[in-house]
Order: sequence, then structure tokens, then C-alpha cells
Amino acid sequence: MDPHDFYKYSSACFKHSITIYPKPLNNHGLYLIVVNRNGREKVGKTLYRDVAYKETIEKKTSCGGIKKEVHVIPSCFDKIAAMYKEIALKNNFLKE
Repeated sequence: MDPHDFYKYSSACFKHSITIYPKPLNNHGLYLIVVNRNGREKVGKTLYRDVAYKETIEKKTSCGGIKKEVHVIPSCFDKIAAMYKEIALKNNFLKE
């Protein structure tokens, strides 16, 4: 997302008292994402880092085997930008 799009989506959310920011867990670059709506904070459960990374999850299959799935977790700041866009578009903030 380019800076112009980020400004467009984030400023629309700011006008409706919605802010999204990282909450650092330690000094090793691990973050949780916090969505603040009118002073009420909701803290996410997914850990994010400064850079994107891959996470391997093992799941049991119906026939008793184990299946490995690889998920790409975006960087904390890319996820925040995507969340601003998603909230602004979902709530039609740009049409006002």
C-alpha cells in the first residue's frame, strides 16, 4: 500500500475515533495489534514481527495422519495498514 492510500484509509478511521497500533511484547520485535474504538481497546492474539515470516502448523487429518500447513504472517505494519483499509471499506467511511 502506498502512503497516499494509507493516509486515505487511516484518516477516515481517525475521523470515526478508530486507531490501530502495535503493542510491543518485548525488546525482540514481537508485537500484538490493538484496535481502539472510542477508548475501548481490543488486543489481538496473533504475534507479529517487524518483518513477514512463515509459520508451520501441524493439523491432524480425518484419517489419522498429520498435515503440515505453512502460513505467511505479514509484518506488523503491513497488517495495520490492511486493517485500516478493511475497516474503512467495510463501514463505508470513504463515502462521507
